[in-house]
Amino acid sequence: MSLDGFVAGPNHEMDWMMTGISPKPGLIEGYVATTGAVLGGWRGWDHFPDPRIVYGGADTARTVTLRERRRITASNSAACSFCWALSVHECLCAFVEDFFHEGGRAGDSDAG
Repeated sequence: MSLDGFVAGPNHEMDWMMTGISPKPGLIEGYVATTGAVLGGWRGWDHFPDPRIVYGGADTARTVTLRERRRITASNSAACSFCWALSVHECLCAFVEDFFHEGGRAGDSDAG
């Protein structure tokens, strides 16, 4: 799973992912075909507001934009011990749980 904001550069660039490699034929198509859901953030969404243009329109995965973040502090760490243990400062667990319980199940596909 890739969470927007954790892998992108300061200006939302993702070009580092393809630097110095030659992807094998069908790699991107295979990734797109097996992705059932994409979780994105507001800042990334501002750059790609129409998900149909990503991957040349081949991406049919459900795209969800994260609208709310909960800051993790020592006082609320019990609410999300998973993120606290990983030293993540912005809790996404409640959002992800809601997404999968509200019919957003990716089935046998991956979340990207």
